Amino acid sequence: MIDKYEVIKHLNNLNIPQDVDFTLKDINSAYRLMANYYHPDKNKTLNTNKKMTTINNSYEYIKKHFDEIKELNLINDNSSSTNIDDQFKYGDNRINKNQNINLGKMKKIFIIIITAIVSTMILLSFILAMIAGNAWLNDNIMLNQFCS
Repeated sequence: MIDKYEVIKHLNNLNIPQDVDFTLKDINSAYRLMANYYHPDKNKTLNTNKKMTTINNSYEYIKKHFDEIKELNLINDNSSSTNIDDQFKYGDNRINKNQNINLGKMKKIFIIIITAIVSTMILLSFILAMIAGNAWLNDNIMLNQFCS
């Protein structure tokens, strides 16, 4: 017999709520989503190797004990959602597929802002150089007139 709390821990590692009726296909989808997000080649944060190992172990555990997990009947009768598709539709604490898109947009905005700042600094340096150049030129003209 498998331990209910061990099952819940592994489901949480894959961000699968225990109060939904999930299939093996749902487990595979959740695993691919998590593995894609936490893969060390795609996510350079410090703990991705450890997190990826945890995800892999949880995935293997759930696949191995899938029939026993389904027999545990973890679904709460008071739950408003009994289908994993509803959880994806309405959202919960899962990784959002749009997070990568939002990060991409943020990077583009950051690059645009930095480019604008650098362009402004270059323009200001040209203006200051022109002002300084005109002052130097005026001083030389006046010096030449005075000496003549």
